Amino acid sequence: MFRECQQSQSLPRIRFLTEETTMLGIPDPWVIIAYLGCILMTIVSLIYGLARRNAAPDEVTPIDRDWAIEERKADHDL
Repeated sequence: MFRECQQSQSLPRIRFLTEETTMLGIPDPWVIIAYLGCILMTIVSLIYGLARRNAAPDEVTPIDRDWAIEERKADHDL
């Protein structure tokens, strides 16, 4: 009797990620999330770089100037 009830009340199968349910040919939604995350981070990085490109002061100190002169001499001697 228990077997008869169990067989007659079968639960419907839920197909979550099969080959039939793919988005853009990619079967795993985590792969799509990773692709979108890469694209989003690229856009965020570009915006951040454009916003901060001139934020740092460009000051030449006497130490920097002396270093540049020494480098020029060393390159010229080679």
